[in-house]
Amino acid sequence: MRPGGINTDGDPGARSFQSDELESLELGWRLTLASGHLLLNGSLFGLRWENVQSDTLGTDSLVRTINAGRARNIGAELSRGD
Repeated sequence: MRPGGINTDGDPGARSFQSDELESLELGWRLTLASGHLLLNGSLFGLRWENVQSDTLGTDSLVRTINAGRARNIGAELSRGD
């Protein structure tokens, strides 16, 4: 979590921004097969990010922070170990 704040010289519509919040969850495992000759590693993951903070260039060419929306990411990963 990053705190919100005020853009003192910001555009009137983007004078302040809210704190962002990131939540994530990951589940992983290891599997040994073929008498130890084959190792598999895997994971499932997901994250939720609210009030994503982003730096942007204002009309006055100054950089300011804004809330750019929200993001979601889910996925899986599988790899073979040696």
